[in-house]
Amino acid sequence: TLDISRDPQPQGFAPGEADIVIGSNVLHATPAIETTIDHAKSLLAPGGLLAINEVTAVQDFATLTFGLLDGWWAFDTGEARLDHAPLLSAPRWRDRLAAAGFRETRAYGLPGLDERAMPQAVIAAVADQPWARISITMIRARTTARTAICNTSVRSDARNPPIME
Repeated sequence: TLDISRDPQPQGFAPGEADIVIGSNVLHATPAIETTIDHAKSLLAPGGLLAINEVTAVQDFATLTFGLLDGWWAFDTGEARLDHAPLLSAPRWRDRLAAAGFRETRAYGLPGLDERAMPQAVIAAVADQPWARISITMIRARTTARTAICNTSVRSDARNPPIME
């Protein structure tokens, strides 16, 4: 088990070995979001992809349910968080990821919603490596009120690095 709020290397995770790091509603539940993002990034190989699914708006049901858990209130970096919650909006996630050196960050949510209004989002970001040629494009999204399904494909040939579509 990885505690992403702590340095992954002493926990047995080698730096730079993952092509993709996936987290679902876990990164926000840490004391310092910048440190958490740095730890997740440290796991990625050059040009690797961070894909996170996070609640991105304060919702009474989530606060009532998860607010009873210690981790919900563990945060100490309130300036990045939404009022009265450990959450970040999709734009704040993108800002924090960009500040940590990720490039080409994208947020995906319910169709027709501006990213500032997304209650839940899948956020993808590419680790900063200038030679890596990965681009993020949604090729299919099917959503309901509770579920978002996102598909990505990777293509590559001997002459070109992988390109995500």
